Amino acid sequence: MPTASQRPAAAPSRRSLPWLLPLLLLALSPLLPLPAQAQPALGAGHAGTANPWVAEVELGVGLQLSASAPSVRQPNGEYRETHIDLRVNALGGPIDIARSWSQGRWRLSPAWAPLNFELDPLDGSVPAPPTQLGFGIVGRTHDPSSGAQSKLHNAWGAGRVGSLTDCLGTVSGSVQFLASSRQFKVVITSSRGQSKTFYYPAVYGSALDKGIGVSGASYAQDAQGHLLGQTHWDGRFTEKYRGPRGLITTHRYTYDWQPSEIIHADGAREAFEYESQRGLIEKYTDALGIQTHWKYDSRGLLIEQTEAAGTSEARKTTWQYDQWGQVTRQTLGEGQEAITWQYSYDADGNATQITDPVGDAWRLSYDLAGQVTAVTNPLGHTTRFEYDSQGNLTRRTSPSGHSSSTVYNSLGQPTQLKDELGRQSSITYNHQGQISSVTNALGHTARYTYNAFGNPTSETTPSGLSTTFEHDQHGRVIAYVDPWGNRVQFEHGNYGSEQAELLTAIVLPGGLRQEYQYDQRGRQTVATTRASDGQTLRQTTTYDAAGRIVGLSSAGGQSASGQYDALGRLIQVTDSLGNVTRATYNLLDQTTSITDASGNTTQYRYDKAGQLLEEIRPEGASTRYQYDAAGQLSAIAYPDGASIQYHYDPDGNPIRETRRSAAGAPEQTITYQYDASGDITGYTQQNASGQTISSARYQLDALGRVSEETITYGQGAQAISRTLKRQWDADFNTTALDINGQSQRYQYQQGRPSSIQTPQGQTIRISAYDWHYPTTIEYPGATRTQSYDSLWRPSGISVSNSAGHTLLDIRNSFNQESSISDQQIQQAGGIQGSIHYQYDRLDRLTQAQPSQSLKDLGLPDEHYSYDASHNRTASAHQGGAWRYESGNRLGSWGQPDNPTRYQYNASGHIASAEHNGATRHYHYDAGQRLSHITQNGQTIARYQYDPAGRRISKTTGQGAQQTTTWYLYSDEGLVEEINAAGQTTKSYGWQADSGWGTAPLWQTEHNNSAQGQAQTQTHWLHTDHLERPLVASDSSGAATWQALAESFGQTWVNSTSRTEVNIRLPGQYWDAESGRHYNQQRYYDPQTARYLQSDPLGLYDGINTYGYAYQNPLSYSDPTGEAVPAIVWSYARCVASCKAADALTAAIQSECDPRTLGDCAKECLNPRKWFGKIKNKKNINEKTPKKPDNKRKKDPCKGLRLQIAAHELKLKQYISDPLSADNKGHLAGAMDNPALYEKIYQERVRSLRKQIENFKRQLEECEKRNAR
Repeated sequence: MPTASQRPAAAPSRRSLPWLLPLLLLALSPLLPLPAQAQPALGAGHAGTANPWVAEVELGVGLQLSASAPSVRQPNGEYRETHIDLRVNALGGPIDIARSWSQGRWRLSPAWAPLNFELDPLDGSVPAPPTQLGFGIVGRTHDPSSGAQSKLHNAWGAGRVGSLTDCLGTVSGSVQFLASSRQFKVVITSSRGQSKTFYYPAVYGSALDKGIGVSGASYAQDAQGHLLGQTHWDGRFTEKYRGPRGLITTHRYTYDWQPSEIIHADGAREAFEYESQRGLIEKYTDALGIQTHWKYDSRGLLIEQTEAAGTSEARKTTWQYDQWGQVTRQTLGEGQEAITWQYSYDADGNATQITDPVGDAWRLSYDLAGQVTAVTNPLGHTTRFEYDSQGNLTRRTSPSGHSSSTVYNSLGQPTQLKDELGRQSSITYNHQGQISSVTNALGHTARYTYNAFGNPTSETTPSGLSTTFEHDQHGRVIAYVDPWGNRVQFEHGNYGSEQAELLTAIVLPGGLRQEYQYDQRGRQTVATTRASDGQTLRQTTTYDAAGRIVGLSSAGGQSASGQYDALGRLIQVTDSLGNVTRATYNLLDQTTSITDASGNTTQYRYDKAGQLLEEIRPEGASTRYQYDAAGQLSAIAYPDGASIQYHYDPDGNPIRETRRSAAGAPEQTITYQYDASGDITGYTQQNASGQTISSARYQLDALGRVSEETITYGQGAQAISRTLKRQWDADFNTTALDINGQSQRYQYQQGRPSSIQTPQGQTIRISAYDWHYPTTIEYPGATRTQSYDSLWRPSGISVSNSAGHTLLDIRNSFNQESSISDQQIQQAGGIQGSIHYQYDRLDRLTQAQPSQSLKDLGLPDEHYSYDASHNRTASAHQGGAWRYESGNRLGSWGQPDNPTRYQYNASGHIASAEHNGATRHYHYDAGQRLSHITQNGQTIARYQYDPAGRRISKTTGQGAQQTTTWYLYSDEGLVEEINAAGQTTKSYGWQADSGWGTAPLWQTEHNNSAQGQAQTQTHWLHTDHLERPLVASDSSGAATWQALAESFGQTWVNSTSRTEVNIRLPGQYWDAESGRHYNQQRYYDPQTARYLQSDPLGLYDGINTYGYAYQNPLSYSDPTGEAVPAIVWSYARCVASCKAADALTAAIQSECDPRTLGDCAKECLNPRKWFGKIKNKKNINEKTPKKPDNKRKKDPCKGLRLQIAAHELKLKQYISDPLSADNKGHLAGAMDNPALYEKIYQERVRSLRKQIENFKRQLEECEKRNAR
């Protein structure tokens, strides 16, 4: 369906301007509100989709000429060629005299009106004015996709081009006339060496030009002779295209040869209607019967568009123009709800000022070539840009005067990139213009090779690890082999079959197959997983006529269905149990309300610029947001009266944060420092009296990673300080973590962890792997073996000591949803038993039935029921009713004669809990963190947090019994506990570069003597599939701590244990004083399986803001108390297949991340995910700059709206092409091909996981405003 953004370029995106301007400078021209007649962008460096057959010749100032070679449109094989005989640049845009052979006839533009766009019947697009990529170099053109330059040869007269020769001298296109068969033969050879041949009857053109009486046909075949498509004309106005799958698409045309109807292979129809005089499109009807209408003024300029015309959701957009045809106003909607952007231009037609709907104006300056040289935001801060003679952006200077620069080769490809601190990276290319090496600022080089056809054949990391790729004769990837010899294969449909040219299967190591089926439109409908032992899982997807997903079903029988409004927005989701969740939207397609299946409605209110102003909870309390003129968040007011104010430097970095209590009194002030590159170098956190709570100073390496950080708690003589240092190898793997001189060492073999050495000199060895998963891990005194079933699920964990005695043994069985159905457990001391699990149709845990032997040890029978919003309504071992208030707040639970009752504050956090006649009160600071707990007038515990929300101290007890513990963290989790005297009492070891709190390895106790000397005792932690410790052992292999746990985390510690282990579910730490688990951003109650606080992310990650792990704690975890990542093992096969399929075909609809997401089917089937990354929801509970990321370059967010979207795009671009991300080489050594699961797993997962951690911990301002 044609969209507003596909209409003439006069219509700027209603969601992209003006805030994208500073971000997307190189792509600025297409975003500016320039009508199609307006002056196109100049310069070879600009992004575009230029036809490589076109060469433009400059004949003088303001006069240009271009000619095109014959071309063939895919997929219908239509023969086309275009000539611009005259182009005169004039104020308001160029005037062209052009003629084109298209749809069987020559077309001329005597009206000199290039705005008269022509709808493409094949993909519904409307071409924008062509970008001029050359500066008058005769016969040469620049292909922006590869950087290759080509030369056109005038083989025939009259400007008709007969062949195209690239910069290597390879002829890649030709047209011949075969006199014997009276046919034209057109051969198109891609840059990858794939050729297609088209044959046209000689009478084809002349007969169709007459438009009557003579039918015709053309067909295309590849270099191997496979039929790719056939096009048949009936001699009048109907064309039928039969594709390689044998399916027919019909196109019907008007007498003016404009498309009037498209009938797809599945019978879906699209229709087009035009003005009778000018031939301008005025109505489009999609396959569902939804219409879009357009109106024009006397000049043919688009002045009105109505989407979903005639429906209750009808949305109107209008445009106003100046005398030169330049848009001066764009208005979305009508009446008081209307949203208007305004534009001003200079005499050359450049947009010099863009005013947003709330009156804030962005100013732009240009050079003579029309390139943006400066962007000034509404606060008066100016970013400046410089270009070389070819139009490549060579220097960017921030408002504070910090500059980064780029050097290009003769093809316009960047070869040297230097950041604001002078750190330099470089890129080299082969003779085909493809990247051959990338060297980062540390001198580490990644290398890439290609075959003769330009297909990638290998990627080699800086340390020398190579991944190789294999291709078939059509250039498709059919296999890749990782550095460890694991082979993943890709199968494609045979030519002539219904699956032709589609990805049909992925074969993973171990023989696991993912097979795919498609509908007549090429959309994936069935995904079947077949294991080598015969296990089969089948997932289905259904679509409406417009191609939107309307139904999903999983292998285990879950299902979900969706409904959309006339504008294509998802408004209703029905789950397997018939529960309905609804959503509403505003003119900008932002979510204005979400109503869960229990009737709880959360509302969102925005200003006309799309900035979230207020979030209203179901019980009526609201959180309010304010912004400065540049769209930077300036204040948050929480429902409980607390507030936070933010201040920024000219570059958009937050430099000061002031937190105020509910009474309005200052509570904390946090200041931040940055280097020229915008990476944070330190912070100072002070209380209202000016005393330091915590501070940090960071040292960064040449890649912007924190190589050293000094953390200080308190001030003066009582201050406690620690220095953490980190080292990496050339492949970005952590090799050492030093804490105040105590070092943990990590070694790798072929890039995989092979050994870990503790500060005490003891070693853990990983001696065997199965695919990516370690299978044998040797601890001092014990050995752990891990096994996986044919679907790569963790079927077994066994830990035995050196004497052969079992410390821990777990055997798992799974159901069709890949949730654990049965578990066999054995521990030291003769503990042995089993647990049977059951789930409802939403995959929520309903039963955990232990064997009698485990019941005798304290484990109860767990039986649960839930309401439509996933609140627990019954628990067999916790008798009595569970009652809820609005907003899914638990009001009370337990036996009628002695229930536990809760009261909440205005922010939705538990304020008090009453049980057994005693009332415990919970108090929160301005950052919405639990600050202290009181009961009967006494303080039970008091807590402090750093700016990232991590708990740094806990004080418990009264008087002489009062104790304070300080906590120190690395990126992986808690690394030290420190007493008030500054002595380390406990230290922890984690798997390097693992997710927060998800991979504990050991716990060391430090017994400090009066002389200041410490004796240490290390306990090795042995975990279940959730990475939850159940057993600890000493270096002799004797068990020192044992525990059994209920499904939701309530833990039963063996009374014979000789130490205390407080680590619980991933990311959780048990607090003895409260019985709750500290979970980084919140506190978790394992008794109720709920959090004390409402989720800081709101509905961003689920419809219930108090529940844990989607009520399936055996498959999901929540390491930071915000988002719910699936366990790494969950559908490991899906991880590979989703990633690979995403790179090779658009058939796979959902995306999996092995570290943060789960099974594709489960993610899609979860109704809470359908509205899911709710467009309006922002992670804006706290403004905290992030410590520089050790795994990727700095976040470039400068406080401008929608920059988070650009950053996410940049992360994706780093995987496929570092050039497109305009990076400074920070990830140069880790760049990946998007088709490859292995690199995606190693690099993209790591980067995305760090970004998610940024959401959770640092909460950058731009991320807060754009998590919608």
